[in-house]
Amino acid sequence: SVSGDNCILISSNDKSIIDKIKSNVSCDKIYNLNNFYFNIKDIKIQLVDFKDHENFMIEAITPIVISKKSEKYEKFLNPITDVDYIDYLKSNIKRKIGRDFECDIVIPEQKIRSKLIDIKNIKIKGYIYKFMIKTKDKDVINILYNSGIGNRNSQGFGFINILKCL
Repeated sequence: SVSGDNCILISSNDKSIIDKIKSNVSCDKIYNLNNFYFNIKDIKIQLVDFKDHENFMIEAITPIVISKKSEKYEKFLNPITDVDYIDYLKSNIKRKIGRDFECDIVIPEQKIRSKLIDIKNIKIKGYIYKFMIKTKDKDVINILYNSGIGNRNSQGFGFINILKCL
């Protein structure tokens, strides 16, 4: 049977990928995603304009993973207890945009939820929270919105939603 109403968001900074998905998806078909059956009622393209804003309130939709790697293990950083968490977060953003940038990131300590996810017997720890980014560099917000923030974005981690542009 088909499950209830849900929303699936697909994000990419490559518009051709979104166009390809849209052209190959049918509203008349029942889809199976790992034994989760669903049909698509509507397809919407949502464009977000960041050009006139510098402050952004953002929420993590999926856990944000930030980690330090050593020869023996991967240490998952905690946004509350690890003082270098924001430095690692900024380093991750720098790798994504391919250059230096200016921004301030503030993570309020309330309502930070940890999530431990098991993928093929590998435990991955991430955090879901709201945070503020202040930047004049529109590439930062555009890339984070379309590609995700933190590590392991290709595994579905670090998907964000822009709550407010201030």
